[in-house]
Amino acid sequence: MELLNNLKLKMKNMLVVAGADKVTWIDVNKIKIDSELKNIFIQKESDIQNITADMKINGFNPAHPIILNQDGVCVDGHTRYLSAIRSGIKKVAVIYKHYENRAQMIASAYQQQLNRRNLDENEIYKAYVAMKSVTNEKGNKARSDQSIADELSVSRRQIAKFKEVERKADAATLESFKSGKLSLNAAYQKMKAKEKSCATIHKKKAVASKSERKTYQTGYSAGIRYAIQQLADGKTSEELLKELEIG
Repeated sequence: MELLNNLKLKMKNMLVVAGADKVTWIDVNKIKIDSELKNIFIQKESDIQNITADMKINGFNPAHPIILNQDGVCVDGHTRYLSAIRSGIKKVAVIYKHYENRAQMIASAYQQQLNRRNLDENEIYKAYVAMKSVTNEKGNKARSDQSIADELSVSRRQIAKFKEVERKADAATLESFKSGKLSLNAAYQKMKAKEKSCATIHKKKAVASKSERKTYQTGYSAGIRYAIQQLADGKTSEELLKELEIG
């Protein structure tokens, strides 16, 4: 049974590769949606409304097909998919593409988006998070930060900032960045400012504590010296204790 399933899978992949870039019309309800992949990129309501209005008049434009992987999962074209559903269109134009792994599929979707528009930093961050979560067959990280940076067409420094904000920023700052309310640089600077403030407070507390210990030690030492001198001058211990009680 396993051998048969493997043969079927190989045949399916061969057919997908053979039909690469060939536009096919399928029932829109047969398209599968991967929520993680869909949520990486923004589907603006204004865009959905405009495309829906156009589809109601002109139908689905085959010049802009939806990209599916070999399993029928939508890789690129979520806005067109949502518009087709909303406009009541039954059949849509698609192109099947074969991907070796999930990371390759995410990178492809990212590049398709990048070719059409400037991506927001939070979208780039989401793509980074999705790609770094991909593991190989041994359960290890599938891609290095440098390879992810190369595939996302960003600098290694930007990936480093993503990681630092993710690790050190407070929950509110991180959420503001993820939602697009804060830029990466603003989130990074806010994180650094708080980090510096905490370090300053810690330093002041340490100095104050050291000063208190020094004052105590100075007073204690002076008291010991005074007692020794008084005893050397002939004063008895009882007289010293009585003097302390009076003080």
